[in-house]
Amino acid sequence: MTINTDGGTMGFYVKKLVSICGDELSTKHANHNCSVLTSSSVCEQLKELLAVKNGFYGFESALHVFPYESTDEEIGLLDSWQKLHGAIPPGHRLVPKIPFVTGGEYDIENLYLECTYKSLIARANLALQIRDIPNGNSIKMITQE
Repeated sequence: MTINTDGGTMGFYVKKLVSICGDELSTKHANHNCSVLTSSSVCEQLKELLAVKNGFYGFESALHVFPYESTDEEIGLLDSWQKLHGAIPPGHRLVPKIPFVTGGEYDIENLYLECTYKSLIARANLALQIRDIPNGNSIKMITQE
């Protein structure tokens, strides 16, 4: 795969990461309108990333970048959720009711809309709780309001 280096917004390390990750998960390369997510510059960066590889796995599947749209084999969670519930307002994101890392399903029924700030605090709290726990051990999630 050749990575476009003609002045796009994708940085050197992101290009390197994409080049060493697996094949793209979807060959659909329609115009990925990421502006429904946020009005920040992240939209253009995500659009450029998905144009290079529309979803992929990296680091022995520890990293999973979902494709923009669903395919026969991959769930484009954003696309599926928006078809049912409408556009995601700025400053919000979809988060799993049961976190994926704790066995939550990659399914739109496991997603809800949350303020970005609140969702990041909750995910950071969970990450701090489980960071030193070996795989397969039980955990008790402690939530903070």
